[in-house]
Amino acid sequence: MTAMLDKIDSIMYYPILIIVMSIAGIYFTILTKGVQIRLFPESTPMNAAWALADITMGCMTLINLPSCMILGKVAIDTLKDYEKQKAQGKSPVFWAVI
Repeated sequence: MTAMLDKIDSIMYYPILIIVMSIAGIYFTILTKGVQIRLFPESTPMNAAWALADITMGCMTLINLPSCMILGKVAIDTLKDYEKQKAQGKSPVFWAVI
């Protein structure tokens, strides 16, 4: 069962993720008529570009930090389960429950 799940994961995760993200980007560009390109002309001064980059990185941090804190408990519990299975001499298996 684990081998089958690994095979499905290796097939679906990388190629499908890249395809879905590419399609979403193209769809957004078409839907907004290229607004992300038109609103950032070549004449934008570099300090404004860096300021925009800093602001967007800050926004991503505000979203990611609480998510990491929420998922931290799950990660620690998973690590403890892995170590427990390893100590018992088993080949550690993780089943994600949705």
